[in-house]
Amino acid sequence: MSDLFEELTADRDALAAAKQVAVRANENYYDLGCLLYHIKNDDLYKTVDGNKYYSNDHKKWKQFCEEQLSDISYRTAHYLLNIYRYFSDMGISKERVSQIGLSKAKEFVDCTDD
Repeated sequence: MSDLFEELTADRDALAAAKQVAVRANENYYDLGCLLYHIKNDDLYKTVDGNKYYSNDHKKWKQFCEEQLSDISYRTAHYLLNIYRYFSDMGISKERVSQIGLSKAKEFVDCTDD
């Protein structure tokens, strides 16, 4: 366990490292939301690795998420793509959403027009 800590703090103190990792984490959540949004919205998931997820109204989206995105839950995937959809539709930048953070951004989705 200390090997990772040593690696993360090799060229900076622990607080600076934590701040940098936190920024990257929030940016990665937004990027993943963008990818998931387009995979779903553009029907890119309907045939993947020989599996067919064809259905009307995205009824097989949950099955796709559970089978293909095992590192995140269907619920998390849904939150992330909704965060991306909501804030990008409002013209709010990735950087601004990253400053808000994932938990707060999730709570703001569909709560306001501005």
